[in-house]
Amino acid sequence: MPAHRMSMRKLKEVLRLKWACALSHRQISRAIGISVGAISAYAARATAAGLDWAAVEPMADDELEIRLDLSAEAAVPTRRLERLLKSAKLKNPQACVEDSEYRQSRGIDKGVVAALAGCDWIRKAQNLILTGPTGAGKTWIACAFGQQACRQGFSVLYVRVARLFEELKIAHGNGSFNRRLAQLAKMDVSCCSMTGACRISIRAPEMTCSKCSTTVSARAPQLHNYYQSVAARTLACLASTCPLKRIKANARR
Repeated sequence: MPAHRMSMRKLKEVLRLKWACALSHRQISRAIGISVGAISAYAARATAAGLDWAAVEPMADDELEIRLDLSAEAAVPTRRLERLLKSAKLKNPQACVEDSEYRQSRGIDKGVVAALAGCDWIRKAQNLILTGPTGAGKTWIACAFGQQACRQGFSVLYVRVARLFEELKIAHGNGSFNRRLAQLAKMDVSCCSMTGACRISIRAPEMTCSKCSTTVSARAPQLHNYYQSVAARTLACLASTCPLKRIKANARR
């Protein structure tokens, strides 16, 4: 938790706005001047403690502090969380799993989201593939899981695959290719958005490893087209090392 904890009165106001008024974390941040990262951290602890507004409203400050276990050393300090969120460069930094919508048209299973929110798939170095039609909210969900990972202390980086390959192509030419790959390998989670077409004119980079996780958000046809693009532009002896094969081999979908 933060070095300078917010007062219980302000914390209650955060929870009231979230649960009673159904405001998003970004809206709460604007309303009371607290960072989205701090709001996410406190809300996550309240949810993990099994609380709701009906339980929190009549609680005394001391009781609420005990229930949230605010002195626990396992919590991610807010300053560190804010640093992780900033370096993650999420396209939708306000996205969080608690604000997920489960309309039938989106095809999102609440139980699956709850299970993934525990981030055990990251600890096991598993991958996550998010597919669905345009407008289903794949990128938003990917960012929500990215933010959840930050809240649990994991380093995250959001990238657009097309832009990443272009950056690596340039890095390959100026001699910084290996250094850039080393930077990517340090991330616990890479959130890869496959929007638009991906043209690859260099060998597909080593985007995955046995110690980190990758989240891929794309329409199902894009995954197939990406695989075909890599296979067509890569020597036969290298095609079997396509990153997508490695991702799919150890992925949850």
